[in-house]
Amino acid sequence: MANFVTNNRLTRYFQESYLELRKVVWPTADTVRKHTLLVLGISLFIGIYFAVLDYVLTLGVDQLI
Repeated sequence: MANFVTNNRLTRYFQESYLELRKVVWPTADTVRKHTLLVLGISLFIGIYFAVLDYVLTLGVDQLI
C-alpha cells in the first residue's frame, strides 16, 4: 500500500512539473547570448578593477612598511 502511495505521489509530481514547464516562456538564443556576454563583460571589468585596486593598495602598504 505504501509503495502505491509513493508511486502515485511521484507520478503526480512529474505530471505537475511537466505542466508547469509548459507555461515557461523560454528566452530566445539571441537574448541568452546578449545576457551571457553582458555578464562576462561585467565580470571581467570587476576582476580588472579589483586587481588594479589590490595592486595600488599593495604599493601603498609597501611604502608604509
